Amino acid sequence: DILSLHNQYRASHHAQPLSWSSSLESSAQSWANNLAGGCAFYHSGTQGVGENLAAGRRYSDWAQAASAWYQEINQYNFGSPGFSEATGHATQMLWMGTTELGCATAVSANGCSLRTVYACHYNPPGE
Repeated sequence: DILSLHNQYRASHHAQPLSWSSSLESSAQSWANNLAGGCAFYHSGTQGVGENLAAGRRYSDWAQAASAWYQEINQYNFGSPGFSEATGHATQMLWMGTTELGCATAVSANGCSLRTVYACHYNPPGE
C-alpha cells in the first residue's frame, strides 16, 4: 500500500514513519476526482498541505507513482539542501517534519490521457 511504500523510502533516510490521515485521504480524493473529472493536471494549491501527483500511461499502480517521485532523489544536492522543482516530490516524501499522509486515486473519463490520477497529501508540508 502507499503508506508502506512511503515508510520504506523514509526508513532508508532515517525519517520517522508516517501515519495515515483520513482527512488528508479525503482532501486527496476530492482533488483527484476534480482532476480526473476535468481531464486536467495541476496542483491544488491547498494551504498547509504538501501534495504529490502522478497521472498518465506510465503509472499503472501506486508503486510506479511512488518510485517516480522517489527517483528525483538522484538529482538532490545533499551539500546544498532545500527545495527545488526537480526534487520536490522526493523531498516531500522524505521531509523529516512531515508526520501524516493521505492518498487517493480517481479514474478519468474515456478519452482522457490522464487515465488514473494518483494524489497524496502530506501534513505538515515540506519546505
